[in-house]
Amino acid sequence: MNTSLRENCFILHSYADSAARERLIRNLPDGVRPFVFPPIQAEPHEFVSKPLIDAILACEGLIYFRGGASDKSFWVALERDYALRSGKPVFCYDVATSELSRDTERPLDLAVFASYTHNDRTRVRQICDFLGQERNLMSGST
Repeated sequence: MNTSLRENCFILHSYADSAARERLIRNLPDGVRPFVFPPIQAEPHEFVSKPLIDAILACEGLIYFRGGASDKSFWVALERDYALRSGKPVFCYDVATSELSRDTERPLDLAVFASYTHNDRTRVRQICDFLGQERNLMSGST
C-alpha cells in the first residue's frame, strides 16, 4: 500500500463495488481512517451536493476506484475532479489488481462561458466569485 496516504481519506466508489471497498479498507495502513459517505436516496430535484462537497473538503485525501461499476459512475468522476481542484492528494485504487497509486492527473479543463445582459453583470459576477472561491470550480474573469 502507498505510504503517502493521508490520515483521513475519503473513499470514493460506486456502492456496487462494495466488496472491493471492503478489501481496500482491510488493507489500508495503520493510522489511515477511511471515510465512506453514506448512500443517499434522493430525487433528482433534491439538493445533495453541499454535504458531499463538505465531506470531501473535511478529509485530508481521497481514494477513488478505477474499474468495476465505479468507472461508469458520474459521481465518482465529479468527486474525483472536485478533490483535484481543491488541491487534495488523490489516490487511485485499481479494483482488479488492488494496486493503490497517486493520481497525478490534472482536473478536467471545463471551460464555462456565461451569456448575460449588461444589467445582470453584478449578479453573474457574484455567482462566478462564489463558484471560484467557495467551490473551486472557476478561474479567470467574466
